Amino acid sequence: MTLVPLLLLDLLQEGAPAPSGAGTPAKTAPSLFGTDMLVPLLLFVVVFYFLMWRPQAKERKLRAAMLTALKKGDKVILTCGMVGEIAALTEQDVFIRFDDKDARRLRFKRYAIQSQVQGDDAPAPATESPAAK
Repeated sequence: MTLVPLLLLDLLQEGAPAPSGAGTPAKTAPSLFGTDMLVPLLLFVVVFYFLMWRPQAKERKLRAAMLTALKKGDKVILTCGMVGEIAALTEQDVFIRFDDKDARRLRFKRYAIQSQVQGDDAPAPATESPAAK
């Protein structure tokens, strides 16, 4: 016999009620989903919420606010790394001019914008970092 069936056999024998004349209380098999497993599971969910869901929700809100606040003339960095100036906006698209001397524009989706550029090609800070304080 292998080790796994032996362990299962031991668990079954521990959970079996003792003979009526033994005088010891009957033992029951440990529950897989008992209260001893509920606390670590809830703790895991709470930690997961504060480490994953909540920061991502904040980041999504900041990005959505940045995308809705875009206007003509803003300099932006696209997800592909290109830097350009917004020439026109629609609800879902943005027309970007990459050269001041050339009037040609390229159309991109709004979600292709990674960040705004402030000053001389320096990306705008998304949030204030704790190290800056």
